[in-house]
Amino acid sequence: MQTSPQPAVNAAPPIPSAAHRQACPQCDLLLAHIEPESGNRARCPRCGCVLASSSDSPVTTTLLLCLTGIILYFPTILSPVLSMDILWMKQSGTILESVIGLFRADYRMVSLAVLLMVVVFPALLLTSLGLVSLAIKLRRVSHSTARLFRLALALEEWTMVDVFLVGVLVMIFKMTGTAEIEFGGGFLACLALALTLISLSTICDHRLFWRHIASHNHASSPDWMPAPLKPASLMPQPSALTAAEAGLVLCPACHQLQKPAAACKRCGGPLHQRHGNIARCWALLITATLLLVPANALPIMEVESLGQASSSTIIDGILYFFQDGDYIIGMIIFVASVLVPIVKIAALATLLITAQGWHPAMLREKAALYRFISFIGRWSMLDIFVIALLNAMVHFGVLSSVRVAPAATWFCLVVATTMLATHFFDPRLMWDAANGPKDHEYLH
Repeated sequence: MQTSPQPAVNAAPPIPSAAHRQACPQCDLLLAHIEPESGNRARCPRCGCVLASSSDSPVTTTLLLCLTGIILYFPTILSPVLSMDILWMKQSGTILESVIGLFRADYRMVSLAVLLMVVVFPALLLTSLGLVSLAIKLRRVSHSTARLFRLALALEEWTMVDVFLVGVLVMIFKMTGTAEIEFGGGFLACLALALTLISLSTICDHRLFWRHIASHNHASSPDWMPAPLKPASLMPQPSALTAAEAGLVLCPACHQLQKPAAACKRCGGPLHQRHGNIARCWALLITATLLLVPANALPIMEVESLGQASSSTIIDGILYFFQDGDYIIGMIIFVASVLVPIVKIAALATLLITAQGWHPAMLREKAALYRFISFIGRWSMLDIFVIALLNAMVHFGVLSSVRVAPAATWFCLVVATTMLATHFFDPRLMWDAANGPKDHEYLH
């Protein structure tokens, strides 16, 4: 779809209703509502954000995928992921055992992170999305259905079964040549569960679900139920405004455009003109920068082999793969554990500076940068998952043992603080700063 030139954003008479309108969640441009044809996407003509996508998958498909994921969930966390054999000494480990092993080693922060991202959040995501799909199919939608769907959307970013699966593959490469490795039932179940969760995030049409929830909500009002228009209408209106200048607020959870209120009348989530908090983002970003020093300087893993103990940092582990000829695995760990945190911190600093009115240029490119760091941030947990598995499975006495080391806690905190900083940043603040001061308050 061709993009239009950036519209001039000048004061104009307010629009009396949010009917048949939508606003871009990343630049606040007010547009005509659109329902793209199946398999297509509609993008904002100003910042390039995906405003809507549509698929042929009905609610039933989402329900079946959730049921499949729930069935796969239990063997994933309870069955051995891998088994290792060194000189007739055999060890195997499950995901739960890796969590317990970290807890017993007094690395409770790391243990909690693995527990939440690989065990708790996937279960909550599958359960909440499954209950929402079932409620829609049975026509038993209520206000709690909207809250459950809001919860499912919030959990998508923090559910990391796919990252954990890549961590398993990295561990296999790391231990090849040292031990004989066999795949367990937990690995196959984890692979199937990761594919199921990826399918859910791909085919689940959020707008379709919100329409079903709104249509069954007796408190709904027709004036905020937009009617689909043709794709050609995805252009700024003659009185091109932002939603804020029109006196409207976009719900950050369900993207419903409406008049200002304490809570969204469709999903019940809190409403703010801007959800961003620049001071909080700076605090988290500075914290992440400081934490990055011990995360890279301290050892992240301690290895004991034939009675000789050694420790290694993240960089040491990367160099190990390069020296062993495993350049692809070494590069994956380098990108995920070293490059991504640094790039994310630098990118967030750039976005925050722009949101404060400095260098308000290349906003479309900066909006794309925001979407990029939002996507890649979770992959920094890769090294933590590898260490968790090694800590749980490699215990062969004097032959070979692996223990987690202090840098794991610091690195886990780096990932959490950078992800939270991205979450609390509202990219619309950059466009506000570029368009000059407004009369209303943006920061909450």
